[in-house]
Amino acid sequence: SVVYGLLLLSLARVNGGYRAAWVCTLFVAVAGIIIQSLGGGDPRNVERGIALILTLLAGVAALVGEYTECTSHAEVLEPVDLELSGKWRRLWKWYIGTFLALFAGFFVALIFAWPGLLVVLASAIGTLVVAILKLVYLWRTARTFREYEEMEA
Repeated sequence: SVVYGLLLLSLARVNGGYRAAWVCTLFVAVAGIIIQSLGGGDPRNVERGIALILTLLAGVAALVGEYTECTSHAEVLEPVDLELSGKWRRLWKWYIGTFLALFAGFFVALIFAWPGLLVVLASAIGTLVVAILKLVYLWRTARTFREYEEMEA
């Protein structure tokens, strides 16, 4: 996460949204380290409350980071490849959809175990597909700009 965050920071000179994505990525990484260090112990312990609050804040930061990253990719690509730019904008919507489905699945699982677990499983698979699509789109974005530089030269 830290290395990817540094990569996003290096792209901040191209689009300011990458800087916000970097801040969110860094926050999620640091929050994860703090949450891990607070783990264990009595559930009534104050550290559990801090870990829960940090987890919620990290979830929000992850969503904001993904949104700003996808939006930045789309904005940078707009003059070069409108189709790929649109795919980045749709990817954000799929990301939020799978995230919300995962969240809802946990609540459904508290009431109805099997249906809730099926929703969690389906949304986890959807999240994996979105992550793979993100890698594919990153590769296509890099290839698009490489080809654009070659045409300009």
